Amino acid sequence: MAEGQYRIVKVELPLVAGFAGHNFLVLIDPNGTVVGELHGLATDAMGNSKLSEICGLTG
Repeated sequence: MAEGQYRIVKVELPLVAGFAGHNFLVLIDPNGTVVGELHGLATDAMGNSKLSEICGLTG
């Protein structure tokens, strides 16, 4: 990688004994310091939250 460039890295944080996980993006500056994170929420095609489905709260 060229010196002095920022990097965007996809990170996976395992949850629930490896059964599920959380992915997010991290912005890293040229010195290797994390300067920002972008987290999201799973949504369907209409933009509705899928959190209840993920947590098994739907019938």
